[in-house]
Amino acid sequence: MQAVLDGERDKVRTLALESGDLQLFEGAKSLHRVTVPQGEERQSLLLSYVTDPANLTSRQKAQRIWGEAHLLYYEYAHSGES
Repeated sequence: MQAVLDGERDKVRTLALESGDLQLFEGAKSLHRVTVPQGEERQSLLLSYVTDPANLTSRQKAQRIWGEAHLLYYEYAHSGES
């Protein structure tokens, strides 16, 4: 990542996207940015999964990263957590 931030672009791939296009990518491994919404609010759907329920993100971290999560996430993943 540092090489890209320093200006190296020979391994960078870009996409020509238009408003409303759907993108699927692994954000933690993809350098990306978004533009400021013009007019309407931006709506994002973030999909994630784990193979071991013990590795689910804590309630506090989920709220810090995503702002909110579906109530079923908390009921399944963190039953008994205050």
